Amino acid sequence: QAPRLLGGGSGMPTEPALSETKRGIDRSELLTFSSLSPKDLALARQMMAVEDMLNTWYSPNTVRATWSLTDRHVFEDLSAHVFKQLLAKELVTAPAVLRRYDEATDELLLALYHPTARHRCGERVWNAATAVNFRPPFPEWTPLGSTALTPRLREARKAMVNFRPAELAKTSYVLTQLFPSDHALINLYRTQGSPVAWLS
Repeated sequence: QAPRLLGGGSGMPTEPALSETKRGIDRSELLTFSSLSPKDLALARQMMAVEDMLNTWYSPNTVRATWSLTDRHVFEDLSAHVFKQLLAKELVTAPAVLRRYDEATDELLLALYHPTARHRCGERVWNAATAVNFRPPFPEWTPLGSTALTPRLREARKAMVNFRPAELAKTSYVLTQLFPSDHALINLYRTQGSPVAWLS
């Protein structure tokens, strides 16, 4: 990911966790005990990491699933502009977004996941107050250290909406997800302050 916009947590760190030399040494040590090529070895490790992400993510409101990606032998390389289009298309369906930073390759692993809701019907509430950058009341201001200020946060500080959390909450919506069959998903959105609803 360039530039590095997500810092810390589940995003890309502002600087690589390991130097190129250190990554090369670790890769050489692994290749000593493997017959795979460097590219195949990195891919196998990342598939195991994605598998672990899916299997360790769990919500009490969803059915726990066991994922195994070892039998998947076909992969597709996407150009940057095609990947952005596919990502935008899938994010509209409101998936769970799982992220993990891979130190060995200095890459961000991303999985969009639709866990099946219990009884094939689930509900979530999206609150704008938790997703939009608004200016908090002065007593709630907290100082941020220089290490916490990633490039994205520096830009985000310049863009704040002038609404109170209570006002933002009025724009929240309730998402009802129906899973009529395997690999099928119906999303029903309805706003908190209106009976109007729409399907996707």
